[in-house]
Formats: sequence, C-alpha cells, structure tokens
Amino acid sequence: MKYRKRIMKSVKERLFSQREIKPSPDGRYQDCWWWTGYCNRRGYGLIWYDPFGGKLGVHRISAILFKNFEISSGLQVLHHCDNPSCFNPEHLYFGTHQDNMKDKQNRGRC
Repeated sequence: MKYRKRIMKSVKERLFSQREIKPSPDGRYQDCWWWTGYCNRRGYGLIWYDPFGGKLGVHRISAILFKNFEISSGLQVLHHCDNPSCFNPEHLYFGTHQDNMKDKQNRGRC
C-alpha cells in the first residue's frame, strides 16, 4: 500500500508540474488545466503510468486520482470543455463509447 501511495503522490506531482491554468479554446470554460508536456497527434496529454506499465492519457489519470475512476469499468473519460489536453477533474465525466461519439457529433467534430 505504501508503494501505491508513493506512486500516486509522484504522479500528482508530475501532473501539477506540467499544468497551465487558462480558459478552454472556445472560452466557454474557465480554469482548464492544460497539459504542457507531451501530447499525441490528437492533443491528448500522455505520461508513463507505472500501475498500467505504459502511457496513459493525463485526463484518465486525473479521473483515477480525483474522481475514483476505474479503468476496468469499460467507461471512457469525456470532457465538458472539449479540450483534449485538459485534465481538470471538474471538467471530466464518464460515459460509454456511444456517449462519446454522440458528444463528438453534437460538437461538430465528425
């Protein structure tokens, strides 16, 4: 258990060390936590996350740390702010793949 707590603290420190707080791209949401580290081609921040032995989206890690998200739930982590690099837990919610596709269509990204 100590090892898990140490990992979580380290991950939080890494998240906060590469966080810039500013509005969402469309200005509708204040206080997006923009990831300033590595992002994939779609704009999602990624870091190495030991418990899963690979890279994981920072928004998913934020959901694990601050919203008790379970990766094994089969749900996805979605953004209210429509900002892929945001990992502010207040901007995140859970949904199915179908919810994600419906959200994408409603926002005109398909």
